[in-house]
Amino acid sequence: EKSQQKMLGIGLFFFFQIVSGAVEQIALNYDSSFSDMVVTFAVPDTTINTAECRYGNDPNNLINTAVANGVTYTLKGKTSPMLFKATMTGLTPGNNIYYYSVGSQVFGYSEVFSFKSHPGNAPNTTFFLVGDIGQTTNSEATLNELIEAESMLKTPSAGIVNAGDLSYANGRDSYWDSFGNMKQVAASHIPMMTTLGNHEWFDDLQFSFTAYLNRFNNPLVDGKRELYYSYNAGLVHWVMVAGYCSEMRLTSTQPCLAPDSPQFAWLENDLATVDRDITPWVVVVFHQPYVNSNTAHSMNSEGYPMQEAIEDTLYKYKVDLVFSGHVHAYERSCQVYKYQCTPGAPTYITIGDGGNAEGLA
Repeated sequence: EKSQQKMLGIGLFFFFQIVSGAVEQIALNYDSSFSDMVVTFAVPDTTINTAECRYGNDPNNLINTAVANGVTYTLKGKTSPMLFKATMTGLTPGNNIYYYSVGSQVFGYSEVFSFKSHPGNAPNTTFFLVGDIGQTTNSEATLNELIEAESMLKTPSAGIVNAGDLSYANGRDSYWDSFGNMKQVAASHIPMMTTLGNHEWFDDLQFSFTAYLNRFNNPLVDGKRELYYSYNAGLVHWVMVAGYCSEMRLTSTQPCLAPDSPQFAWLENDLATVDRDITPWVVVVFHQPYVNSNTAHSMNSEGYPMQEAIEDTLYKYKVDLVFSGHVHAYERSCQVYKYQCTPGAPTYITIGDGGNAEGLA
């Protein structure tokens, strides 16, 4: 049977982390294999593109080493920091505790951080979900609550799931750096999986998602990094759908999931091949909701194209839950198909109240 979950209200508990030295913006996320963990980080010095991650079970003896390769990009005449990525391999799944430090002999190493390995297919696993987080004092409060909740867990932890609209950089690339440093307090210890929203879509004039693709790691799809992907954790198969893509020019259309698009073909195949004996829950995440009664966004122009593109597929493959952001409020539906409560259809949950500067709807 599917596991039950409880949501607990907890008091606010503040955690602070000073970002200092050469290494910054440290974050973890899962990859395709349960035994891997990806770490990304940044260094302001753009002349050095090789670093490393040292890791192991003993914080005083990090015996394993993973090479970290660095890249930069330039937008609007500004060059990013050197952005590194390394994959820690050979980890034992099941929330085993590991320690790591990133850096190099040239520019130094970070402090030693700890994390829990991938939970595998453990039952009663807890996930933390957030959308439209931004970078305000409310954003910091959200992250601090999340850290405290994770520290109190009596069940396996399966990381953070972010439903898009991340830094609200909107073309100001330095905002990606400040966002990376803000989220480090949580993401350096708790893996964070992300999808993208409209603020990532218009982050540059070519709709190329340059900052997002260089700063975040998505598990491979057919050997390539895409804006969309899926992964398993606990009893859940997570499907991270890109509701925005470089082909999109207006939110009143949905080319990203057109019937002849690569993402739609992938989505159909992905949902059709889920092993419900291993992952009985199937949860889909995309940014713009279409089951939503809040008037802050026009769902006729923004949500309807998404509904036309994807709803029949989600219903056909008996998706259990759909999480979205975009609307800066919380809302939960019954099981819905074509705006009718329908047994067996997905339940839709809006979680766009992560704390960004645009405020609550």
